Amino acid sequence: MKRVKGQIFNSDGKYIFGELEIEKDKIISVNELDKEDLSDEEKSRKVIPGLIDIHMHGAAGKDICRCSMDELETVVEYEKRHGITSICPATMTLEENDLLGICKKVAECAKRRAEIKGIYLE
Repeated sequence: MKRVKGQIFNSDGKYIFGELEIEKDKIISVNELDKEDLSDEEKSRKVIPGLIDIHMHGAAGKDICRCSMDELETVVEYEKRHGITSICPATMTLEENDLLGICKKVAECAKRRAEIKGIYLE
């Protein structure tokens, strides 16, 4: 079991000082703590839910419409390192054949990367 202490964003939309207990990537409990029970580092740590990027054309210098499969993996990793737990890559307005190729690439990557939740076509 993993424990994470800090300022926890709760369901009321406020931060509380506390500790999360995590098992197999699932939060199993949230325990409120006194501020004095946390180290200075823990007091400054913000613990928030994973973020969802519902419209992104790329990241880390890579364009979804022009990148290779490896570069698409780089985009996913970049987003993950920055707190994004789910993405929905977006295309530009392009010809049908181009869009089909992009969709196939994203779908293939999504088989390996659960972070990809779909694709947004412009």
